[in-house]
Amino acid sequence: MTALTADDASLVTRLRHGDAAAARELYERHGATLLRFGMAMSNSRQTSEDVVHDTFVELLRHPERFDPERGSVLAFLIGIARHRMARIARVSVRDAEVDPVAALEDENLLALEDAADALDRAKGIERVRAAIADLPRVHREVVALCDLEELPYATVADILGCPIGTVRSRLSRARALLARRLETYEDIDDEDRCAPRGETDVDGDALTLSCRGSIT
Repeated sequence: MTALTADDASLVTRLRHGDAAAARELYERHGATLLRFGMAMSNSRQTSEDVVHDTFVELLRHPERFDPERGSVLAFLIGIARHRMARIARVSVRDAEVDPVAALEDENLLALEDAADALDRAKGIERVRAAIADLPRVHREVVALCDLEELPYATVADILGCPIGTVRSRLSRARALLARRLETYEDIDDEDRCAPRGETDVDGDALTLSCRGSIT
């Protein structure tokens, strides 16, 4: 999780005065967080990178729009990203094909010496991503902000513009939906194992990876 520091506001102030170094530092602090948020919301690396780029362009063009009285810089940036995501047409995860080569580039998979095992784990990680991306948008948001980024409920409530109680109830519902989707994938695996097709089974341990680990 990116640390929320009081210096963020001063960096935006410097940015208002044309300090390019301040923009770079803000990107280094919060760029990865925005990228993970984008991945959770879109399940697309390219879309996520575009949203991160557009978010910081918006900050560079209008740093005066940040109001420290209304929340942190990170909350402000995620707010911009949310609006960008809402305007981007995303391909349904049901129509997206798993790219095993891209999946093997994940840091966790690179550590595996057995290539066959790596492919199995890649399928499991992709299913976690797919399950998150298949959630309704309001539930994807709370999973991304509360579980992936571990932001305080109060901060998430400010970002989403709703009461803390609503954040809690959405998160509870999101976790239940996510668990149900992953159980469905496991049921499908069980059926596949019964079919005489000789396919490699998915490593069940891959499905226990944390949401955060599956996105980075």
